[in-house]
Amino acid sequence: MLRGDVDGNWTAAGAQILENAYFGALSASMGNAPAAFWGFEGTVDLGAAGRVIDGYVAGATVFRDVNRNTQLDPGEPSTTTGSTGAFAGLGGSLNDPLVARGGTDITSGAPFTGVLQAPGNATVVTPLTTLVAGLLPTSGTPSASEIATAADRVRAAFGLPAGISVLTTDPIATDNAPLLKAGLQVAALIAGVGGGANGPAIAARLSAALNGNQAIDLTSAAFV
Repeated sequence: MLRGDVDGNWTAAGAQILENAYFGALSASMGNAPAAFWGFEGTVDLGAAGRVIDGYVAGATVFRDVNRNTQLDPGEPSTTTGSTGAFAGLGGSLNDPLVARGGTDITSGAPFTGVLQAPGNATVVTPLTTLVAGLLPTSGTPSASEIATAADRVRAAFGLPAGISVLTTDPIATDNAPLLKAGLQVAALIAGVGGGANGPAIAARLSAALNGNQAIDLTSAAFV
């Protein structure tokens, strides 16, 4: 809620309430009242923000997969990543997982044909968050502890040190070579065996290995 107080005493008699106002409307309205007399009351929801990383992916569609089919369906909140893979203003519930499809890998310049997934509270969408998503229940809403346990299992499987969050750490921005390498290994494996529409099935295979406490060694022909 945006409230403008025309007399500066913040009483109901002097207040004007503007519902669902945008910043442009605020700028236009402030011609009739001092800037100091305008403010926000309550919570302003600017939507979720994050980054799609397989190398940064520009122009990717990021959406809340409400029905868990990895496809963007009518009514599902969505947005598009910018030139460095960042997105913002994604609406919907944090209980619904994130999916990213399409766009261009700005490192290689190649079209991104994979499918990346992440729990709804993640701020990065990567090959590793895709494995985390694969460890979570396929129906219902996973608890915070289930998400944390799945993320820690992926971290440990790739030998990453404790304290690194695979759900929030941008390996490029933080220059985290081990985290970036693990993500690229997963991405390369998925691409090498078909990628694209097969990506979710391949990621599910890796997640199943994690569920069985199997070590992840992507350099092993036996594992692949």
